[in-house]
Amino acid sequence: MEKRYEIRQLVEESDKREAGKELLKNLRDADYAEIAAMEGLKRDTQEYRIRSFLAVKNEVKSSISLSDEVWEARKKDGELLVLWGRRKLEGFDGCLIWCLGTDAIKTMFASFARESKEILRGWVKEYGLLYNAVSEENTDAVKWLNFIGTGYTEPFPRGDMAFRPFYITEETMYSTEKKR
Repeated sequence: MEKRYEIRQLVEESDKREAGKELLKNLRDADYAEIAAMEGLKRDTQEYRIRSFLAVKNEVKSSISLSDEVWEARKKDGELLVLWGRRKLEGFDGCLIWCLGTDAIKTMFASFARESKEILRGWVKEYGLLYNAVSEENTDAVKWLNFIGTGYTEPFPRGDMAFRPFYITEETMYSTEKKR
């Protein structure tokens, strides 16, 4: 069966910028709320209504510009599904990863999850450890991470959400595959 989407690494700064703008226009509500909460904003407040867009815009822009690699998945018709990337932080083991999507990713979740797992497997081989944090309310992101094979540590509050730090290693990826 032919894939209905394409994955490619974005190399040119102009391509990254344009993809970031498109993502901002179509960002999943769960990703939007998660970014705003990480900035300490609480939904249903005046501050959230005033500051959330700028906070989300700045986070998307910095995630893209500070990443060592940025990837995108697009439907064959050009519609953006998801952007993700990785960044090596000086003084820390492993590599910080991030992934932000549009609602369109739900239509191709299973095939994207399988293919993105192979990309992350390569990053794990290169860095040994991938990490970040995810809101427990971002159920689609948690589902994707669980499919990839993720370990979690104790949650912490931020904004009005609980975030669970996660890590991906060869061991966590293998343990997920072993269960299947």
